[in-house]
Amino acid sequence: MAYRHERYSSSFVAENGTEWDDGAYVKVTKIKASHNGCGITLVQFQYLDGTGTLVEGPVHGTEPFQFDRDYGRVSHPNSVSNEVLNWFCRFLLAEDEYIHTVVAYSKYCVRKIEFETNKRIIAFGVEAYDPEYLKRVEARDTLIYELPATYGDIDKRPIVGFHGKSGIHYLHELGVYLRPHQY
Repeated sequence: MAYRHERYSSSFVAENGTEWDDGAYVKVTKIKASHNGCGITLVQFQYLDGTGTLVEGPVHGTEPFQFDRDYGRVSHPNSVSNEVLNWFCRFLLAEDEYIHTVVAYSKYCVRKIEFETNKRIIAFGVEAYDPEYLKRVEARDTLIYELPATYGDIDKRPIVGFHGKSGIHYLHELGVYLRPHQY
């Protein structure tokens, strides 16, 4: 049985969002994510189950959109500027690649996620010094103190599933399932 790893400190727990749980599988095979310049708006994971079947996890959140004066809400990234294309990514993991550490940078919502695998680091989201992010933070006229949450263990056991909280606009929290120790 996989070990559910989550935040324990009350200062780290997200106050917003609805809880979701994809459960634990054999391996994470694909990550789909998008952001809107302020935070992560959508995550979806594909898993490999015990029978060798690919399982597409549910979508958590919504894709970013822009409002066009002539066409209204434009949600598909390919139909708007190249800027939005950078806000949507899919990451495929090699057959012998596995995620062992996840770092989520957040306070009110998850701003950036780093997936560390046995071969590379996959970083996605908004940097703290990004001009668009700073403009939105200044518009709120509030100071945001964020603490990165790191999920994983010293043995670098593979992450085999995800759980978290997401709302209408943002991913608020992310937790992981770790493969059990092999004795």
